Amino acid sequence: KYNNIYIPKGKFLISDTLIYKRYTKIIGENKLDSVIIMSPTIEKTILQSYDFDNLKDNSSPYWQWDDRTICFFEFRNFRIDGNYRNASNITLKNNGNGINNYGASFIIDNVFIDNCAGVGFFNQWTNPTTAQSNFRAGNQIAKINIDINNCGEEGLINDLGDSEFSRLFMGNCGIKGTSSYMNDN
Repeated sequence: KYNNIYIPKGKFLISDTLIYKRYTKIIGENKLDSVIIMSPTIEKTILQSYDFDNLKDNSSPYWQWDDRTICFFEFRNFRIDGNYRNASNITLKNNGNGINNYGASFIIDNVFIDNCAGVGFFNQWTNPTTAQSNFRAGNQIAKINIDINNCGEEGLINDLGDSEFSRLFMGNCGIKGTSSYMNDN
């Protein structure tokens, strides 16, 4: 059922955003030695959920748990490096996020996001207004253990109300450290 991707020790240079769907597991050796690194000539997001650009900030029906819902994925024991501090021809328009996720019910454990021009981890599920009533349904929780460092914008934007952070470290992030559009109404 799961699409398993193993990242051995080493640095793996990419030149475009990696798109993941539901039931994806990306597992590395550890967060220091298994590294996905963006080419220094490109300013793009490193990992992004399927159809993110169409769903972000949208009143989407995806909260209904159909086949399009991005859920039940796991990221463990690796580092993503946006490489923007080493970039030679990037405009620094803060376009390159670490992870853009639109979904729920996932695990991110022992992941290090570093050196991204934009937001370290952007996490949303339905739009903030719709989400407040829909999250009460039950199994949408996200379990997160993450390090975020050297991002040009926020380290974390979390619009998923039911998030369990067992560990969150942020250092040297730009505009604001964290943002959240959810409240407890």
